[in-house]
Amino acid sequence: MATLSEEFRFRDVYNQRVVAALASRLATALPGFCADAFAADACRDLEALGMNERIAQITAALRRALPTDFPSAAAALLAAQEPPQPEPGKTDWDAFIVLPQCRLVAESGRGHVALSLEVLRELTQRLSAEADLRTFLEVDYAKTWSTLERWCSDPDPHVRRLVSEGTRPRLPMAPRIRRFCDDPRPLLDLLARLRDDPSLYVRRSVANNLNDIAKDNPELALDVLERWQREASPNTRALVRHAARTLLKAGHPRALALFGLGGAAVAVTLSVPEPVVRIGGSVTFVAELVSQSDAAQLLHIDYVVDFVKADGHRRPKVFKWTERTLAPGEQLRLTRRQHMRPTSGRPLYPGWHSVSLQINGVRLGEAAFEVRAAP
Repeated sequence: MATLSEEFRFRDVYNQRVVAALASRLATALPGFCADAFAADACRDLEALGMNERIAQITAALRRALPTDFPSAAAALLAAQEPPQPEPGKTDWDAFIVLPQCRLVAESGRGHVALSLEVLRELTQRLSAEADLRTFLEVDYAKTWSTLERWCSDPDPHVRRLVSEGTRPRLPMAPRIRRFCDDPRPLLDLLARLRDDPSLYVRRSVANNLNDIAKDNPELALDVLERWQREASPNTRALVRHAARTLLKAGHPRALALFGLGGAAVAVTLSVPEPVVRIGGSVTFVAELVSQSDAAQLLHIDYVVDFVKADGHRRPKVFKWTERTLAPGEQLRLTRRQHMRPTSGRPLYPGWHSVSLQINGVRLGEAAFEVRAAP
């Protein structure tokens, strides 16, 4: 399949070809399954639908086409699967057809928790079942939790990652797990068991979970990160850095101290050579730094864009940039291009925006630029 581009939008991972391929596999696995009727139902007015609408439509078509008793439907789904992904973390756009199947399990398998979890264990090896696993933490917490504890030792890294990713308190594009936002301590044992996992795919998921915890419970997360930094292997120390990224962006003093990031003795000049940009274009920032310290200093450098909102007020968004060590009196010139393209989570509005640096948690320098409507 083509890579994502202007011509190939993310929603297009759900298309007639991948639906027809699933229909063919289901017809082979389930005698009497009408592949053509299912494909027509799943692809009805597909071009007019967004991504979530396509997932919902394919899920509903599966429910109508498969046996009404969940064990029989689950057996058909399992029999229709292609081989697992051989390389954890590699993106296969065709594999996104797994998500409507996971959704069907979450919606129809609530009365069969053990079976549903086993189906999700198989499906996650083809893409990920992280969003739909969360349903079963609500349906039967005890049974799901004991399964997660067992999966920490599963031989497949996709399954071990499902433990850490599926329990994230703030998993993107999924409802929050309120119990873990309020009290994430039950998660810490699972994460500790996975922190030295041989798979980077799993370790980065552990870091994502801790990063989520830090958003609601920063002091608890820092207690864990400080302990892991002292006790852990080089792999885990890299995990700690990734897990602390939100705290570092926020300039949290304990997070900065954890990585030896003290106060920044540096002069900053920030400029925007072409200060007018159309929505959909890009703007370039130029930062010139001069160390004013008499000793070498480590600088964690982010940049902050104050975006104009619909009401005319501005709201900051911190972007990760770089980390450099400056010798006494050393000068550093950095250039960064920022795309000004609207997204579903961040629409853009015309008006005067500004950019500044955030160095070791402190905002320094500022430059303004004007965003105008697309021509």
